[in-house]
This record gives sequence, C-alpha cells and structure tokens, in this order.
Amino acid sequence: MATNDQRGFTFRFQPRAVDYLKSNAYFRFMKKLKLEELGRISVLEFKEAKKIPVCIVLDNVRSLHNVGSAFRMADAFRIEKIYLT
Repeated sequence: MATNDQRGFTFRFQPRAVDYLKSNAYFRFMKKLKLEELGRISVLEFKEAKKIPVCIVLDNVRSLHNVGSAFRMADAFRIEKIYLT
C-alpha cells in the first residue's frame, strides 16, 4: 500500500494486524464448535471414567482465578480429589 503526501513523497507501509482484525476478515473463517465436534466425553462418561489417584491441596489461595484454574486443570487431567484449606 502506498500513499503520497503534499510534498510528493511516497510512503510504503504494511497494514497493521489490528486493522486486519478490525476488518472482520479474520473472524469470517472462525466457527464456534459444538460439543460433539470437539470430541470430548460426556458428563456421565467423565463421572464413570477412571481417575488418576492424585490429590491437589490448595493452601491459602487468595485469587478465585487461581482456584478456577486448578479445578479446570484437575478436570483435564482427571485428578481424583482437590482439597481447599
């Protein structure tokens, strides 16, 4: 892309990534996947699945974001127990 200023100089520049994202061209190709398309197991299958015999102890955690992250991580790795103290 090139532009000319009033003095006759030509400037060449690349469009910024932010401008590309704002144009929604990036988001046209994205699709929200359904649960079946993700290949995840169902809630009942998760409850019946064998868990890793590991327990996580969270002591003096002050941020709810960190607690939520620990719960998500435990679900992902099928950890057996979480203790909050």
